[in-house]
Amino acid sequence: MSNNGARAEAGSGNGEAAQWNQRRRPDGQKVIAGHGSYVRGSGEFEVSKGTTLKFHVKDGEELGQIDALNVELGGFPQPKIAQVVKPGKTVQDCTLFPGENLEMSVESTTVSNAMRLSGILKENTAIVPVAICRKWSNS
Repeated sequence: MSNNGARAEAGSGNGEAAQWNQRRRPDGQKVIAGHGSYVRGSGEFEVSKGTTLKFHVKDGEELGQIDALNVELGGFPQPKIAQVVKPGKTVQDCTLFPGENLEMSVESTTVSNAMRLSGILKENTAIVPVAICRKWSNS
């Protein structure tokens, strides 16, 4: 995982998107969004106290653009929740990438360069929908 010397940052509207959508989820939940994959050998991490992750695809699967945007905006139809990871449980440490060719909400937590999910999450973040692919890659 290389980011060409640039510091990876996560935050609202960080990185690039094909289009930034100004709408937000009506429930106020902060979504983690962008491209994603599990780079083999990246290991797992323990979800911190006060944080629950909701994934809309299983490990190894892709999440389509329309489904991802519906997760980000709280729109319908919502893709089914494939996995819920509660505090103290472990999950594969997926890598997030900027969504240069995606439409994403300016309210979502996105990245400026490749960054692992474990580096984005903080304690007591409540429920966090994750709108990324979880396909596997070798690099």
